[in-house]
Amino acid sequence: MQAAERVITDPAAARALEDSGFLGRFVRPASPSEVARSLGMRPNLAHHYARRYARLGLPFEAERRAGHVYYQLSAHTFKVDLQVIQASTGSTATHDLPLILEGYLRAYERSVRAAQPEEGHWSYHHFNSEPRPAPPYGALLPSPGRPTALPGPYA
Repeated sequence: MQAAERVITDPAAARALEDSGFLGRFVRPASPSEVARSLGMRPNLAHHYARRYARLGLPFEAERRAGHVYYQLSAHTFKVDLQVIQASTGSTATHDLPLILEGYLRAYERSVRAAQPEEGHWSYHHFNSEPRPAPPYGALLPSPGRPTALPGPYA
């Protein structure tokens, strides 16, 4: 039977909860084959993970019908102590934050360099004493000379 909340104390189960895309498909009883189809993965891999996570107590075998096993999450909410997460990943916020910050700063510097014109580094600040009304609504809509969608793979 599915509980409302369950406390996780096993580091392996805490790591497994990171696979929320897969586990989230078992909120209601579902067979690993159905989950595999919905995620575009091989059925044997879905069965492997379902059995593996069931051994950790995350989903349980809800029923068997016509030769199919249906799993369901053992709880709607899983509560994991931060110490269990740190033990399972070997990381802490004080360790991870500098790495994240370093990556963010590198990406920010790249985007600033890409946005700057070649003739120099200028920052423009416009001040106007007279209020300017917003452009009319129709000016923001697509027109024959203006593309209606982004080019390339975003179209």
